[in-house]
Amino acid sequence: MRIVQVCYGWTPRKTARNGGELRYWQDLASLVALGHEVHLVVCQAISGTEALEPDVERLPATITYVRAPDKAMTRLDAWRALLPGEASLRLHLRYPGQLRPLVADIVRRLQPDMVWANWLATMALLPAGLPTVYAHQDFLYKVLTVRAATQLRRDHWRDRWRTRWLRRAELALCAAADHVVCVSDSERAQLAALGRRCTYIPIVGPTIAGSSAPTGNGPRVFFFGTWASTAMRSGARHFREVVWPTFGKREPPVEWHQVGTPEPQESADWRWVEQRFVCHGFVDDLGGVFRIGDACLVPYTEDTGFRTKFVTAAAHGLVNIGYDTAFRCAPEFTPGMDCLVATTPAELVAMLHEYANDRGLRRRLGAASRALYEAAFSFEAQLPKYERALLGAVATGATAVGKWLHL
Repeated sequence: MRIVQVCYGWTPRKTARNGGELRYWQDLASLVALGHEVHLVVCQAISGTEALEPDVERLPATITYVRAPDKAMTRLDAWRALLPGEASLRLHLRYPGQLRPLVADIVRRLQPDMVWANWLATMALLPAGLPTVYAHQDFLYKVLTVRAATQLRRDHWRDRWRTRWLRRAELALCAAADHVVCVSDSERAQLAALGRRCTYIPIVGPTIAGSSAPTGNGPRVFFFGTWASTAMRSGARHFREVVWPTFGKREPPVEWHQVGTPEPQESADWRWVEQRFVCHGFVDDLGGVFRIGDACLVPYTEDTGFRTKFVTAAAHGLVNIGYDTAFRCAPEFTPGMDCLVATTPAELVAMLHEYANDRGLRRRLGAASRALYEAAFSFEAQLPKYERALLGAVATGATAVGKWLHL
């Protein structure tokens, strides 16, 4: 099939700085690997122009850039974001009136059999009448709620009103697609309950070779991930304020480590981590730091999007430890077999003590975590899911994507 893949904001990156860039690359590389003719359209602001990686440029796909001015949101824009319909998306998509005819012209000229729309913004730019797969990644209305709580912002009526309309707009975009590909299985279930046709495909990126690092002897627990992530900041806040005091005078006998891009604006949570953790910052070669049987601590209490770190940690034989709510996005994991899952802070503390004091448990769970990665999370394991999603969208037929604004 001839497929037009439309991206907004980021460019696809095989060596990614966030889950969005990696998902763009994974979708592009998967469609190419399946033998489809792919035409990539990247919508960017002029000031945000970024060259593609050599690995992306070498893929057999044409690349077209659509430019739009990037200006700060005005007070009028902020008030318009309180309104229903298209204005609800202005938190994520700027200047749709300028971008929409440019994207529509490219799509009509290429005459594709299918459009693959990455991120919620691109769905609002597409012309009507073509079979469309919506590659959904996060519900922004959920993320904004968690972000506000993490930043301790006062709950204002404007925020509640905006979130309400944003939720309605996001669900309308999902309804406009012929098929929705979700990175989170729990959000796939949410959309399926609303009668949407959808498929769960996790963010995995390129297949990571097995580690030659020895199994660790002493227990090490990692905070792993970029601190620009709302989920990372929320988890760190919860661990500092709730979990750590629950230790009391009996802290688990582990080494505490941090890996990932540091906090861009130093916070109380980051300063606390700096005082108690060995901070490695961004690490290009994770295999040089991680050992099989180390732990990846995910004290995140919400269910939003997908925990990309689950997959990366499993690839290196780390044991993911966190709450059941955070694991809802990835049903491949089985508590007690390849991860440790708690329902309360007290249970999480008990599991950290169990992990720290049982070397055999660490080795068993670490090996099982890597085995799960090889079976379920390799790049190659996702390809049949992509093909099923494409065939499902074609079978459904073309949809009037442009009519989603009539809410």
